[in-house]
Amino acid sequence: SSLVSVLILGKRQDFHKHHGEAPYSSLPIACIGASLLWTGWFGFNGGSALASGGLAIHAVMNSQLAASICSCCFLGMSMFRTGRPSIIAVINGAIAGLAGITPAAGYISLGWGMLLAIAIAITSHIAMFFVKHKWQIDDALDVSCVHGVPGLIGAIWIGLFANTEVGGSLDGAVYGGGGKLMGAQVLACVIAALWSGFWTYVIMKATSLVIPLRVTDAAERAGLDLFEHNEVAWLVEKVTPTTSFAVVPIRQGDAKSRGTFHEDQENENLEELIRSRAILVVESKEAHEARVSSPLLRERDSNINNDLASTRSSMNRSVLRVNRSKLDEDNGGYGNGA
Repeated sequence: SSLVSVLILGKRQDFHKHHGEAPYSSLPIACIGASLLWTGWFGFNGGSALASGGLAIHAVMNSQLAASICSCCFLGMSMFRTGRPSIIAVINGAIAGLAGITPAAGYISLGWGMLLAIAIAITSHIAMFFVKHKWQIDDALDVSCVHGVPGLIGAIWIGLFANTEVGGSLDGAVYGGGGKLMGAQVLACVIAALWSGFWTYVIMKATSLVIPLRVTDAAERAGLDLFEHNEVAWLVEKVTPTTSFAVVPIRQGDAKSRGTFHEDQENENLEELIRSRAILVVESKEAHEARVSSPLLRERDSNINNDLASTRSSMNRSVLRVNRSKLDEDNGGYGNGA
């Protein structure tokens, strides 16, 4: 379903510029969401036994082990690839482990569950490389690679390592069950993929006849919170000409190293930092005065305002506008506010 959806929608803006890895909005909120998922997953994996007993406990243990091991594998592979530990890799690994162990949690032993987690980490990373970097498919949340591929691996794993001493009525191929269970699992995966892919296509095409599936480029730039709901995700104090502000570094680094920009720095670099949420830039009083006194900058601001107005003329809320111009330090450029 996710692959069909993204193929119909197409790529987001700047997909190639970010090499398929668009900046996240809020890492703390992502961690909270992943923690809620991880906790809730025990409910439907353990609860699938429909009783509080040994099988439910076994499913919960398999779930916890798979999530923990897979997240560690994701972290290790991320560090090997980039040289830095990544909390996003930990989150993706935990979700992939949980998604992959779900079909098999009540049918395989804990040992095979741990090996399954390692297999999931490897196959998910391979899938992400092909989907995003080789085939240039913009699956924003890696649903096909972090949910779809692990789910398929977990379902097929049952055909190999299912054990009636754990649960179920058929043994996998490793335990003398032959190919009967494996054949059934593979067939079920193919049917489920074709069924969901076909009906996702039908639903997407039918929806496109009623409402557009994509917003305009200008709306995508401005953000859907603002364009669709006339609201902003992050509330900040309104900037006025009589208020002085400075650049606020959001990630690691002090204000001097991350919050001050000089004439010789490229504007593209500054825009990239803003887009990646590395810094929050607000105008100082001097910067505002320099901007409004420059005919060239006034013309640029007018063009920006016209582009925003064309996306939603009814918007009337006060929105913090980020000034990305290169200003002379003597006129109060970036980092020289109060």
